[in-house]
Order: sequence, then structure tokens, then C-alpha cells
Amino acid sequence: MLAWNIMNEPWAAKIWGNPEQKRTAEKFVRHYFGLVRELKLEAPLTFSATFFDRCATLEDEVDVICYHSYATDLERWTG
Repeated sequence: MLAWNIMNEPWAAKIWGNPEQKRTAEKFVRHYFGLVRELKLEAPLTFSATFFDRCATLEDEVDVICYHSYATDLERWTG
């Protein structure tokens, strides 16, 4: 196994814009990071984010940053 992806895109666009939903999603993902860490697996842990600022939200939990974008133009990827 290469890595465990704890959750794919935990902050959908509507959730990210709502502070209460954003906190709830972060708490949910942190909870599952904790549960998986209790298994003492050797594989690194990550979650998938679609924007760089969302990667920073859980950077203290992840072993590997997993970022993907739906942007189709190079400027948005490098921006």
C-alpha cells in the first residue's frame, strides 16, 4: 500500500464557504485520522484537497500532501 487517503475532498465548495460546516468537516476528518493512526499502520496518511489553502488546514495530520485540481488551464495550476 502506498498511502491511506482518509477522505477525498472533505470540503466541497459550499461547505468551505460556511464556517460551521468547515469546522464540522475538519473535526470529522481529524477524528478519522486518529482512528486510523491507532491501527499503527506503516503506510503514510493523507487526504485529497482541490485547493492549496485547503491542504494547509490539516497539514499537521498528513504525512503526504495530496492535491488535485479540476482546473483546465496552466495558470490556475501554478497560481
